[in-house]
Amino acid sequence: MNSELSVFIKYYHKFVIISSLAATVAVFGWSAIQVPKFSSYSRVLVIAKNYDMAKALQTSARMAQIWQEIIRSTSFLNSVLGAGFSIDRSEFTDVANQQEVWQKTVKVKSVPNSGILKIEIISSSRHQALLINQAIHAKLASTASDYFGYGNDVKILDKARISGGPTHPNLWLNSLIALILGLSAAIILSCGHYYIKGQTLAAK
Repeated sequence: MNSELSVFIKYYHKFVIISSLAATVAVFGWSAIQVPKFSSYSRVLVIAKNYDMAKALQTSARMAQIWQEIIRSTSFLNSVLGAGFSIDRSEFTDVANQQEVWQKTVKVKSVPNSGILKIEIISSSRHQALLINQAIHAKLASTASDYFGYGNDVKILDKARISGGPTHPNLWLNSLIALILGLSAAIILSCGHYYIKGQTLAAK
């Protein structure tokens, strides 16, 4: 068994190493030429009007899930663009791709059983990412009662903050994934070739 492993390593180690490095370099190079994007992060709390605390928490959690879908809609995008925050509208002018672009720009996640929404805005402009996040806060606060009735509210837990540097693409994470996948693929191909070669020799 050890002798077979030694033979395998002897004949295929260069292929495995070169293939893994090639995949890593290729993905790193591709990631490096992409337009860098920045993220703006914030958290808000959805508050449901209910005098029973347990029911209020459950309702808030359900409302947060609904808000998650509302924020990602084009109708909410239009209200954000009209919120008076001097947001650059150029990337949202194509109506056919408006929803796709918006859903790539805004990432919303509801924390289970809490009523808390985590909001991330991704943009090639740090200022644009911050403005959009702030506009979302303004529209959440002003339209909560319109969607869910009087007394229901949205409070800001963490004001919008901008990332210190580009967050997308993640050069090192992409390269690590490429290295692992490249290494795995190279080993699988090498094992397949080694097995076929062994079967061919055994048949002679």
